[in-house]
Amino acid sequence: MQDQDTESVPVEAPRPPSASTSYRFADLALDVARRRVTRDGQPIELKALDFDLLRFLVESAPNIVNPDAMAETVWGRHFVSPENVAQRVMLLRQSLSDDANRPRYIETIRNKGYRVIPVVERMAAQARAVPPRRWWVAAGAALLVGGLITAAMYLSAPIPSEAARNATQPRPITIAVLPFANLSSDPEQAYFADGLSQELLDKLSKIEPLLVTAYSSSSAFSGRTDDVVAIGRELRVGHVLDGGVRKAGTQVRINAQLIDTATGFIVWSQQYDGELADVLGLQEKIARSVADALQVTLGISQEEFQAGGTVNMDAYEHYLLARSLLRRGGQDESARAQLEEAVALDPQFGLAQVALGQLLIRLTSNAWRPAEVSALAATRDRRDRVIDSATASVPDLPETSWLRAQVYMNRHDWPAAEQAVKQMWERSSPHDYAANANYGDFLRRTGHAREALPYTQRSRLLDPLVAKPYVNLGFLYDALGDYEQAVATYYEMRANVATLVPNDVVPHLFRVAARGGIPAVRQVMVENWETLEGDATGPRCEDIDEGPLLVLMCDADRGVAMVRADYANATIAQGKSVAAAGLLAAHFGDRDLAAEAFGKALLSDPVWLQFAWIPTMEPVRRHPRFKEVMTEMNLVAYWRATRWPEHCRPLGERDFECF
Repeated sequence: MQDQDTESVPVEAPRPPSASTSYRFADLALDVARRRVTRDGQPIELKALDFDLLRFLVESAPNIVNPDAMAETVWGRHFVSPENVAQRVMLLRQSLSDDANRPRYIETIRNKGYRVIPVVERMAAQARAVPPRRWWVAAGAALLVGGLITAAMYLSAPIPSEAARNATQPRPITIAVLPFANLSSDPEQAYFADGLSQELLDKLSKIEPLLVTAYSSSSAFSGRTDDVVAIGRELRVGHVLDGGVRKAGTQVRINAQLIDTATGFIVWSQQYDGELADVLGLQEKIARSVADALQVTLGISQEEFQAGGTVNMDAYEHYLLARSLLRRGGQDESARAQLEEAVALDPQFGLAQVALGQLLIRLTSNAWRPAEVSALAATRDRRDRVIDSATASVPDLPETSWLRAQVYMNRHDWPAAEQAVKQMWERSSPHDYAANANYGDFLRRTGHAREALPYTQRSRLLDPLVAKPYVNLGFLYDALGDYEQAVATYYEMRANVATLVPNDVVPHLFRVAARGGIPAVRQVMVENWETLEGDATGPRCEDIDEGPLLVLMCDADRGVAMVRADYANATIAQGKSVAAAGLLAAHFGDRDLAAEAFGKALLSDPVWLQFAWIPTMEPVRRHPRFKEVMTEMNLVAYWRATRWPEHCRPLGERDFECF
């Protein structure tokens, strides 16, 4: 292919023409005013985002358009990866019946971008002046309906009781906090620098104009500060904060520097020396200096900044070690021991109580091994006591409000849970990762997928290098029946997340199973075999003798028999195993077993509600047992008092149905 005659379009795209313009290229016509594409007079159905993408390519012809320009103009800002752009171009080609190997309409220019192949003819149109860049406002509204967020929507998406505040907010300043280096002579002190970095990120996240990348993504660049420009490009941030920590006896030294990722230049740097007992004060000084360097107002009092802290440095070090262990993953029990020691040393240490409460919630939800199940009652009792202590110690922290919301959900008190979630939001920055992820989680559980979309999409933008936000976003697209976007989100996750675990892939297995059955599942499992089984050689059905997940790709009869046998096993009594039995039974078509098992899982822990709205569970939602469970969980009363979810509706004043 020849590409020397044209250059790729820069990020700042040219001013678009009037919205009444129409174009013709090859056998296609694009009508901007009607937002319609036709082939020989017959309309072609395009999603809103695909139309906007095609329009931008057409109006840029014959130039090559690079992915950054497409992200800037179509999505609004640089939060969209080149892989996601490629995925959308692929979907657009499919809608146009265009072959990527022998394209008629859209050509890929290696290492440069995309362009429209045919000559584009601009048709006669009514002349009407349009202010620069205003033509994308209507497109932005359409994207929200279609479930895709732009950065402009990021700033204007609805927030409960916050519409006026949102309308006047400044554009956020993007920043990532990299793990600070351990400058101490003892390598065992690395946890202190790591935990301190997380604490500093938490403080910066409370500053409203700052959009701070979640630590789970920024920590992927630990020790990689040689190319800050590349890090900024990958994390889609304008600034990076990094530094080092030296701890010696009762003294601590913190070096910090703020770097502009567009130029690689240091905007600000400072060294802080002090007593270990004043480490919270040093964090506050760094946060205030960063805010000053970025010309934003900190907006947090000293009391608010240090809320929930401790003057007991032994307790604080146990707390930092726990945070470091939790970040590395797979060490929940060790982290719990450190947090238990921290709150024992200082019973008023609110931040440690909050972290311990959240960890205990996860441990009770994920229990499935016999030892975990047998200890479940004691763990739940400890969880509730810790959350009560956190509520007394730090009642105004947004993290405490989220803990209370989860307790209320476990008690099936949905109005109280909603009130706690709103309090969490009101006490958080609208750009805070946890606040957006948690609000989306509540709405997803209660069946309000469309309302949850903006919050979950924000969380994905703020934590782009880990799987969880992509998985949660996929659940929402599943609930809304947008299979194509759910699949695109899955492949975006594969492109951006370095390491996947089986739980990241399993929702996609159920997704494709609902659409394409066992052959489709088999293909996905072949793609992900090393993730699922740790074996790069690939699966063979004749080698699979046990495990219902593996039987998904081989034999439905054998699979359902295995699920029934496992469910009848007395050792499977709670949580994950029961929920898995319900999902697998639904997949294999045993509606009665699915309704029984999944209902039992829901009554045990409402966290499983997120699976209730996926396509696999449609037959279960129509089962009488599902209606009984929704009523027993007080969700029906909550829905009647507020609003009904997408998959349920009232039948008169006394009855309802789910579908």
